[in-house]
Amino acid sequence: MLPEEPDGAYAYVALDNSNKVLVISTATKALVNQITVTPRSDPYIFVGPAGTDTANRLYVTSWARDFGCGPDGQVFQDTRRISVVDITNPLTATEVAVIPVEYGTEAMAISPDGLYGYAIGCSPNWDVLHKIDLVAAETDDDSDDDSIFNEAIASLPLSRPYGNVEVTPDGAYALVSASDCVLVIDLGSFSETGNLCGIAAGAWGIEINDAGTRAYVTDANGQTLLTLDTSGLPNLALLSTVPVAGTDPTSQPIQLQLAGNKVYLVATPSYYELQAEVIEFDVSQDVAVQGCSAPVGNGGFELAVLGEGGEWNCSDAPPVAGKWYVKGTGHLAGNRNIHFEVHARWTKSGFKGQCNVQDGTTKKGRKIRCLDVTEMIQVGNEIVIRGNALDGKTATTYEIRVADNGKSGRNSPDVFAITTGSGYSAGPDTLWNGDIRIKPITPKGGSHKHDGDCEHEDD
Repeated sequence: MLPEEPDGAYAYVALDNSNKVLVISTATKALVNQITVTPRSDPYIFVGPAGTDTANRLYVTSWARDFGCGPDGQVFQDTRRISVVDITNPLTATEVAVIPVEYGTEAMAISPDGLYGYAIGCSPNWDVLHKIDLVAAETDDDSDDDSIFNEAIASLPLSRPYGNVEVTPDGAYALVSASDCVLVIDLGSFSETGNLCGIAAGAWGIEINDAGTRAYVTDANGQTLLTLDTSGLPNLALLSTVPVAGTDPTSQPIQLQLAGNKVYLVATPSYYELQAEVIEFDVSQDVAVQGCSAPVGNGGFELAVLGEGGEWNCSDAPPVAGKWYVKGTGHLAGNRNIHFEVHARWTKSGFKGQCNVQDGTTKKGRKIRCLDVTEMIQVGNEIVIRGNALDGKTATTYEIRVADNGKSGRNSPDVFAITTGSGYSAGPDTLWNGDIRIKPITPKGGSHKHDGDCEHEDD
């Protein structure tokens, strides 16, 4: 998941089945920090509300897949922890505590006063909503005591399988999207006091407006966006159900984000493998109106709306993961003393690649050598490549941004840029000479061939 910090200066990305949270500057789109946390599975991340005691805390949830979840549960590894990260200074952010929660957590909402976290978890019997005193649980850090499995002060069994959870602006209620229902939880008594059922085939994402009068819910299986009247809680009323028309007719709307009177949702035929898109809806009236959309690569699942006023321009696709092949070499037009070579690609077993940058600007010279590739994403017409590197003999991280603008050779319009965690940067600049090739990787035997120009999947 990718949430925005309250001031919008940084975005945080939790990597699945990993122990890393990436910190990205929204101004430069550069990777500025990699935070090491307790290993995660299906992580969601949340920032404490501005002006509260937890405003400088980022929480990373993790699904516990070593227990059966409900009657048809699965069994995977044990990752029953919420990581607490101090983001007072995002450039030096570190994990400061780990909160054990029985059966793990995934979706979570934080109360407006920042004191409590309400996290969805699963038990061997059914899904539950955990109530966690965030400040007390951090102070009473039992992460080193394996006999303590649960810091939740209360756990409420839910009447339906879960989706997501949101807290109303006044902190009085939580709404849980759950199967064919939206459940109403009275947070004072911590009990389920209402529901609206039979409105969806698979309710998933949920957002509440700042006034607390409307909620918006994606129905993944029904391929619709629901608008609910929440002004009379604990009573709910369905105001409208609008079809979500994705580019692919099988696309399902999953997560969504509300920004002003616009809803932005991710729709995809498959959570991880197929082309996803972000679709904009105008919700200034009670019947939502679909607007523009933009493809965002393979496997889009979560999104955060960044930018001035929280608005997202459909012409500028958000950063997303994809399957790409990148190969390039050349000298920068603005400084011919800088020569680069870069080769990176997606494979089924992970990203692979390397790079070398030789900077002869100074007499002593400087050499950057990329050791691996940990991430490749598309941002507009650019591919961003990130990983670990050596700046001379100093271990660091790097981010390379490349654009293939078609022409190779002398005065190529292709673009190259590199920044490192050690402070080195070059570009963005066109090429004095050279070439950068960017190609999508398509499945073997697929039909998306264009004059032999496509790469195919490797193992």
